Amino acid sequence: TRDAREAKFTTQKPVYNFLGVEQSHYKHWETKRPMPRRYIPKFCIICEVSMEWLLTGEGKGPEATQAAPKVEKRASKRPKARAA
Repeated sequence: TRDAREAKFTTQKPVYNFLGVEQSHYKHWETKRPMPRRYIPKFCIICEVSMEWLLTGEGKGPEATQAAPKVEKRASKRPKARAA
């Protein structure tokens, strides 16, 4: 779900508004839980992906040219100054 949404939208807001759910529910579907079946058809419409792709990875998925580049965030660990 995250890949499909990020290919079309930079934020979650258009999707959860279209689905008529709270942001916290939608966030769980992107990170922890599967999306309930009743929302899948509408999600596929707004993100322009096929249900087949969403469920199996086969078929019409997000356009690679539209997808925002993913940037990995790295935590920088700086050595702590030692007392002399």
